[in-house]
Order: sequence, then C-alpha cells, then structure tokens
Amino acid sequence: MSNGDDLLQTLLAKAQARDAEAMYELGWRHALGSGLPEDDAQAVQWLVRAAEAGHLLAQNNLGARFVSGEGVPIDLVEAY
Repeated sequence: MSNGDDLLQTLLAKAQARDAEAMYELGWRHALGSGLPEDDAQAVQWLVRAAEAGHLLAQNNLGARFVSGEGVPIDLVEAY
C-alpha cells in the first residue's frame, strides 16, 4: 500500500469513528478529486457529518454549497 493509500485508510477509519476533522478532510478530498474520485454526493455526505459534529469549516463550506447549488439544491434557509 502506498503512503497515499495509508493516509486515506487512516482518514476513513477516523471518520467512521466520528472524528470531525477526518470527515471534513474526506469531504474536501471528494469535492476536489484529491486522492479520491471527485464525487459531489460523497463530498456532501462527509461535509454534513462533519458539520453536524460541530466542524466550523464544514459548516461554512456546506452553507456555501447551499447558496451555489453545488451538489445540493439551492436553499438559502439551509445555507443560513
């Protein structure tokens, strides 16, 4: 396994253990296609989990997605 694979496995294990930073990292890696396939549905799923766990950047970035409609329907109330 390469170092990148090791990192992703570690992130996934931490995210599944409800580590908000790891959930956020997985969300953004899916959003950008950085080390993981670009996948808006997966990005949103991980960002929602991180946001619900209190991760402030996840909350901010998820709100921006609800304003722009990127991967989610535009919903200004949800964005707020």
